[in-house]
Amino acid sequence: MRSRLELLFPGLRSSEYSITSPATHKYNCVAWALGIVDRWMWPLDGYHWIDDVPRGESIAGFVTAFQVLRFELCDSSDLERGFEKIAIYADDASNPTHVARQLPSGRWTNKLGRYEDIEHDLSALVDSDYGRITVLMKRVRPKGA
Repeated sequence: MRSRLELLFPGLRSSEYSITSPATHKYNCVAWALGIVDRWMWPLDGYHWIDDVPRGESIAGFVTAFQVLRFELCDSSDLERGFEKIAIYADDASNPTHVARQLPSGRWTNKLGRYEDIEHDLSALVDSDYGRITVLMKRVRPKGA
């Protein structure tokens, strides 16, 4: 399992990461970033999306969607007590490709497509098929999260 992930995401080879759930096709990275584990969320027809946010794959659209959910832009991936953060990745053409969520420990978690969820350092997926981190956002951490 680890070797397959490391082939797909070479940055994992030189980073500490752990697999935190089995592979599933029930949800994707956007849903996982929001704590949802029963649907795929993407701004294209046929997928769930944020109510009242126009569909279309753009960084601006992703930012708007997360702003509707009370996230705001931020400049740092550093842990801030009382906040949860997300990182939006994009390819070289600035198309959104992935979203990761910061855990209360300061490490990051994400759902790797139809593969497993992992816990990792934020930089571990940079320069993979997901591209680079283009936007960081934060919101007050919901109680109990």
